[in-house]
Amino acid sequence: MAPHTNFIRMGYHLVTSISINYMDAMLGTEREIPTIEGGKIKMRVPAGIHPGQSLRAAGKGMPINNGQRGDMMVEVVFVPTKLSEEQRELIEKARSLDNG
Repeated sequence: MAPHTNFIRMGYHLVTSISINYMDAMLGTEREIPTIEGGKIKMRVPAGIHPGQSLRAAGKGMPINNGQRGDMMVEVVFVPTKLSEEQRELIEKARSLDNG
């Protein structure tokens, strides 16, 4: 059987990843995440998440013999975005306020 293109199986658990931009990482966001069955679930990405951190979707992994399911771990990957001049200025201003 060929490996799945979006999921890695680790026993009864699944691992996948999502890409977010730095703004969503700083402020938090909600994302729709594909499931192994082809549906989607909504997950909250908390403000201040770091690259490589994972979110857990309990019970969204592979079936276990007793009717339960493993978990799906969603690794967060940051993708830089091209900033407009206005966005860059606002971020620079926020950085200067943070540095006192």
